[in-house]
Amino acid sequence: MGPACVCMLALGTALQLLRADQAATVDLQDPIRVIRSVEPGGKGTSAAALAWRRLAKAEVGRITEILGGMDGANSLARNWLGSALDQVVEHAHSTASALPTRKLEEFLLDKRHDPQARRLAYELLCETDKTTSDRFLPNMLEDPNPELRHEAINRAFDQAEKLGPTAKKEELLALYRRAFAAAREKDQIDRAVRKLRGLGEKIDLAKHLGLIVDWKLIGPFPNAEKKGIDTAYPPEQKLDTTTTYESKQGKLCWCPYVSNDEYGIVNFNKGIGEHKEAIAYATTEFTSRAAHDAEIRVGY
Repeated sequence: MGPACVCMLALGTALQLLRADQAATVDLQDPIRVIRSVEPGGKGTSAAALAWRRLAKAEVGRITEILGGMDGANSLARNWLGSALDQVVEHAHSTASALPTRKLEEFLLDKRHDPQARRLAYELLCETDKTTSDRFLPNMLEDPNPELRHEAINRAFDQAEKLGPTAKKEELLALYRRAFAAAREKDQIDRAVRKLRGLGEKIDLAKHLGLIVDWKLIGPFPNAEKKGIDTAYPPEQKLDTTTTYESKQGKLCWCPYVSNDEYGIVNFNKGIGEHKEAIAYATTEFTSRAAHDAEIRVGY
């Protein structure tokens, strides 16, 4: 084999390596798939580490592809992807490369994407453009991401505060009503209620929160030495609110109870009387207009 053949082989090998490197740069979906397959307990970690290195070298203009990889991924995979994203962004900052703001804005506005990924997109936009919060938060009062929603509601409060004491009542009411309607966290709900009531607004907080206030209560059943907790008394065995039961206190029957607490608290002391070492039951019914998944929250 002559020198020319050796040069041709070397050139061919170099071209193959270049094409392979270009392919690795172009195809981000493969390493994303590998990372998405990682599971708790270390399964897939070695392959994910190699995939992470490929993603960490991606061009900054493709960070929305990495963000998109978080859609439907488990928390471990999202952490891997978020870490790779940090590396890409850090490299972009060190080389003064611009972030793809238009792509990030489109990603942020698409509520189908993973909430955490959308939050990251928002934070990146805030780093590059100080007007981001003013441009996007007004339309995020109903956002599925709780953090973005929280910021949007706080912004409405801030707007109302900036209007000052000379503000028109209707302007303030409009802002506080929007905040109240969107709020899901107690501190923001309470804040909105205080402001609205201070402006003369009547608020039915229990109704607004969708709390159940109509109940039927029965008790007391014995709970000496706390053994009643593990005892299945008749109401647990068969629910029949027309039935009465014999007890040391006499006959027990279901009695109606309507909570007048703003947060729907059921006060058994008021409903069945004050008893020590006692078990009591509460039951209620509600009707949904359509069949759908429901979230039930219980506090005490």
